[in-house]
Amino acid sequence: MKYIFVSTTNTCRSFMAEAVMKQKVEEAKLQSVVQICSRGLVVLFEEPVHPGAAQIVRSHGYTDADFTSAPLIQEEITEDTVIITMTEDQKKKVLENYEGFLEVATIYEYAGEVGDIKDPYGKSREEYECCFLQIKQLIDKIWKIKFA
Repeated sequence: MKYIFVSTTNTCRSFMAEAVMKQKVEEAKLQSVVQICSRGLVVLFEEPVHPGAAQIVRSHGYTDADFTSAPLIQEEITEDTVIITMTEDQKKKVLENYEGFLEVATIYEYAGEVGDIKDPYGKSREEYECCFLQIKQLIDKIWKIKFA
């Protein structure tokens, strides 16, 4: 099974979600059956994670080693791919422009809730912290629903 977390530029929200979920998969020793990555819908060139996002992720004990943004490309989507977006608009763009996946949902939908993860890009440390905590809470819930 492959999970791709998708945001706009893959430098903040989807990166945070990837870091949290990847650690859960590693702790459960499921790397051989569950693949985790993140991608962006608008990635014109590779760039490192936003410093604000990297700082928050590190402060919570997660790694951001050698992360660079990457675009979502059709070739990496397979029939066992679940694409999890941060917003409803991103979900619509995935549904309009990509095919061959198992499922597409917002992170809130996948956790059985309603909402969007607002982009903290360029905002205060508190905004990044709030965004990270929202994502972590939703991934914790997803983990319990899908993997426990």
